[in-house]
Amino acid sequence: MSSRILNVNSLEEGRSKLKDGGFIQFSWCGSQECGKKLEDEFDADLLGTKLKEKTDEECINCGNEGKKVAVSAKTY
Repeated sequence: MSSRILNVNSLEEGRSKLKDGGFIQFSWCGSQECGKKLEDEFDADLLGTKLKEKTDEECINCGNEGKKVAVSAKTY
């Protein structure tokens, strides 16, 4: 399954990759406000976070410190 999870570094890249289906992962600050905005921006659900992975990149939504690697996908 991890081969179907694509890394994205921007909202635009996330929207583009989700059009092809599959899953995306990205750096997220962990705030509920950003989580909701990301779901709206991607028109996809935030499925969860990778517990064993850390990130040193900034949140792709707000630019604050990324604390989690989040996974998102379209659900039907």
